[in-house]
Amino acid sequence: MMQKSIMWLKEHIALLASLVTVMAVMGSGLFVFVTDRVTAQINEQVMPSLITNRNDIHTVKKDIKEIKGEIRDIREDIKTLDKKVSDNGANLSWIRGYLEREHRKKNNQALHTAP
Repeated sequence: MMQKSIMWLKEHIALLASLVTVMAVMGSGLFVFVTDRVTAQINEQVMPSLITNRNDIHTVKKDIKEIKGEIRDIREDIKTLDKKVSDNGANLSWIRGYLEREHRKKNNQALHTAP
């Protein structure tokens, strides 16, 4: 009787072991299938948006470089205008001084020639 129980137990343990092996193989196949599906979904859905985002980043970087160039040009224009304004200011100061000197001369002449 004891031997029959041991034999029955051995058979069932062997059966359980083969069942566990089959389940493990099926589970790994299922894992590979799920992994492949997830990878496919990532490639279909996520990768295009990542590529688009990367392209957008490159576009923004180019735009920033262009804007920096435009700012540099504007600064140079401002420097040029400042120089012109200061030159014109110097010219205006010289003209104002000249007119004041001429006005004084006329006033002095008028005072000296007054009857």
